[in-house]
Amino acid sequence: MLKKPLLIRVRGDIWAEINQKERCGAQGLPGVRWFVRVYEYLLKKSRAVIPVSRYLGDRICEKTGIAEERIVVIPISIDGAGFGRHAAGESPDDGFEDQALVLTVTNFRFPDKVSSLEVFFPSIIRFLELYPAAVFCVAGGGPYLEAFREKVGNLVRPLERRIRFLGFVQDLKPLYARARVFVYFSRLDALPRAVLEAQASGLPIIANAFGGIRELIHDGVTGLLVDSEDGFVRAAQTLFEDAPFRERLGRQAREFANKSYSPQAVGSQWIKALTWIRSGHDISA
Repeated sequence: MLKKPLLIRVRGDIWAEINQKERCGAQGLPGVRWFVRVYEYLLKKSRAVIPVSRYLGDRICEKTGIAEERIVVIPISIDGAGFGRHAAGESPDDGFEDQALVLTVTNFRFPDKVSSLEVFFPSIIRFLELYPAAVFCVAGGGPYLEAFREKVGNLVRPLERRIRFLGFVQDLKPLYARARVFVYFSRLDALPRAVLEAQASGLPIIANAFGGIRELIHDGVTGLLVDSEDGFVRAAQTLFEDAPFRERLGRQAREFANKSYSPQAVGSQWIKALTWIRSGHDISA
C-alpha cells in the first residue's frame, strides 16, 4: 500500500508450529487453514523473506514456491557476555547442590518437542543408572508438561531423587553455569535459542540432528549429534569420562557462538542485506 519493499522476518516453521486442531487437541487454533493461506500470500508478495536458518529458508521455498534468490538467511543473535561459568543470578532450587548436572530446556507448548524428549528419555535413565553421581534437570513449562510427566512416571520413579522438573525458569543463565552437559532433543526447531545459550555458556551439547540444530552443532566440534538411544548413552559417557574433550567441546562451542551469532556479526548481516534491498540489487549476490 505504501509502495515500499515488503520484508518478512521468519523465525519459526509455521507449517509445523501451528498444527491442526485434531493433532493438538485443546491447544489447536481455530481457523488455522485460513491463517496459513494469508501467511503464504504475504510471503509470496514480499520483496525478500528473511528466515533465521538455511533449513527454514528451504522449508519456505518448498511450501510456497518462492525463488531461492528471494531468501536471505540472517540468524538470531546472542550476547555471550552474560553467559558463562560465572553468570550472575540466583539458581533455581533444584535440590542437587554441586552434583554433576545434566540439563535440558524444552518448550512444552509443542507436541513435536515433547515427543522428541519422550523418545530419548529412556536413554537418559540408562545413563543415570550408569553414573550415580549424575542428576538430570528439565527446565521449561507449557500445557503438555504434566502429560509428559505422567508418561515418563514409571521411568522416573526409581530415580526420582535425581530427576527434577523445574517448570518455567525466568533466568536460565545460572542454571547453564551450573550444568556439566546440555542435552536437546526436538523435531520442531528452525534455530533453537536454548542451544545457542548453552553454547554461549561454554557447555558441551548432545542433540539430535534435525532442522536448524544441525546449523549450530558441528558434530565433534561444537557439540555431538546423535540419532539413537544408544548413541546418546555413548556420547554422554564420553563427555563424563573424557574431561579434556568435554572442556574443549564447550570452549569451541562458546567461541563459535560468540563469533558467528554475536550482535555485531548478525547486525552486519542485516546492514548488508538491507543495503542491497534498498538499492534494488539482487539480494542473493
